[in-house]
Amino acid sequence: MDMRLFADLGTLVPGNAVLKGARLSLAVTNLLDSKQRVRDGNGLTPIRYQPYLLNPLGRVITIGLRKVF
Repeated sequence: MDMRLFADLGTLVPGNAVLKGARLSLAVTNLLDSKQRVRDGNGLTPIRYQPYLLNPLGRVITIGLRKVF
């Protein structure tokens, strides 16, 4: 599950000329930090499907600021 939020700062603070055309964004990838679980016939996890090999980053949080001039 991923989540993305953004706010147009120019509309939040209409009197500020510096914030006109600015956008603040927040993105969270793999919000629940879920991992794929795979088992073979013996109940073991194959080497290729070890959790640390599938998604080494886990949960990633990104904050961005964009300004249009």
